Amino acid sequence: MIGEFAARVQKGLEELERERFEAAEQNFRAALAMNPRDDQLLHLLGISQLRQGRGEEAVKSVQRAISLTKRKADYHNTLGCALRDVGRVDEAIGCFERALKLAPDVADARFNFGQALLQARRYAEAQALFGKLLAANPIDLEALAGLAHAKWIGGDFASAVAVMRDGIARVPENRYMRFTLSELLLALGDFENGWREYLERPSRALMLVEAERRNDDASELARLPAQLDGRTFKLHCEQGLGDELFFLRFGAELRARGASRIEVAVDPRLMGMVARSGIADDCVERSPRRLHEPQWLLAGDLPYLLGSNAQNLPPPLRLDPLQDRLAEIGSKLEGLARPLIGLTWRAGTPPKPGGLPLSFRELPPDAFAEFAARLPGTLIVLQRNPRPAELERISSCAPGRLEDFSMLNDDLEGMLALLAQVDEYVGVSNTNMYLYAGVGRPGKVLVPSDIEFRWMAKGAQSPWFPGFRVYRPGPERDWSAVYDEVLRDFSSSRANEDRTERDIPLEDAR
Repeated sequence: MIGEFAARVQKGLEELERERFEAAEQNFRAALAMNPRDDQLLHLLGISQLRQGRGEEAVKSVQRAISLTKRKADYHNTLGCALRDVGRVDEAIGCFERALKLAPDVADARFNFGQALLQARRYAEAQALFGKLLAANPIDLEALAGLAHAKWIGGDFASAVAVMRDGIARVPENRYMRFTLSELLLALGDFENGWREYLERPSRALMLVEAERRNDDASELARLPAQLDGRTFKLHCEQGLGDELFFLRFGAELRARGASRIEVAVDPRLMGMVARSGIADDCVERSPRRLHEPQWLLAGDLPYLLGSNAQNLPPPLRLDPLQDRLAEIGSKLEGLARPLIGLTWRAGTPPKPGGLPLSFRELPPDAFAEFAARLPGTLIVLQRNPRPAELERISSCAPGRLEDFSMLNDDLEGMLALLAQVDEYVGVSNTNMYLYAGVGRPGKVLVPSDIEFRWMAKGAQSPWFPGFRVYRPGPERDWSAVYDEVLRDFSSSRANEDRTERDIPLEDAR
């Protein structure tokens, strides 16, 4: 019995270290069945649930651990992260404060405290806290990023850039900081400097190392000439699905400059639609193995190599759905009340405890459900891995009007066919938004995070996605005002459609 208990705990810890969180949870549960009052196991169970995005369950597990022993700072820190993730920010702040009373020097708790202060719109306090962390450790990278984030959220864009530049001066070799700076600059429209810093993105370096290829020094990358005189280009994608679609648009500029042949290596889930787009003469599956050949360029380098600027931004890659998939999906949409409105409320990877949520986008779930219920027609769920409680919440707010098509996130050809037939798409930026742009439809993008260069730092339009409407909560994070604005735009567009229909002469209508 003792041996089995120890083996389960050890296996759970190993799975947690490998970021196999479901397997870790199973082992911790098995160990808890043998010793249900083990506070450390309850804490570990909570961590594994939190890392799977199941914040409410994590809250309960860690609260049970704390009920058994109240004086462990890391328990209060984890509980604060779980509460923060489910939107209970004031309670989270209290947890971080208790953690710091128990252990004033726990850096994770101080950092998470700062993040919770940002969510609570207590920007001055967050900046002061990150400033104290930097005073104690001037090369605390997370504190530097946190301070820049705090200033950015508060609308002080210039100061955010200055903080990141200062951090890079202190730790020039850190690629994460240079990548963050690139996104800040690009969001502000400084394409020249932004694309130069984007060459330092960690995914680029990782891909080249994995390919056992020398990490190309950015200073050695020569810009491409205005005339390419029949050259052949091989483009290898190295980021997420949305990024692959975003950067392949630059292949059109290669053609315009005279490239005679373009080969691309993409994620296999995109191969068919990219091949049909006409952007490439040959489309193959991406693999680090291909990068052994130096003629392969990384697609994310193209904006820098082409000298992309505000005057020559290429449009989104045009994508054509398969006719048989259009018919198949269309049959499932028959009889549903129009308009069909796609919904997405979360994207990206949740941050680890102590990490910045820069690549994670999530809308407050209850307020989003109430907003969705005010939309007309049928609500089409496009969210990847929606939680049952989220679907239940939206369905209870809009009974009989919810249709779940989330399974098509594992069938992108099906998703493309669906997106070509929905009437509107409202949600956060994700791969499906890029697909929606690919079928020539303009979506309504809700920008909950604060550094999304594809949607810029401010304004209602993005030069990268013509026709899309961008909505931002601003420093006050007032989503109710954003949702009211979206609904007004819906009412206005529907009124215009009705007016247009009335203005069509009878003979034309026939």
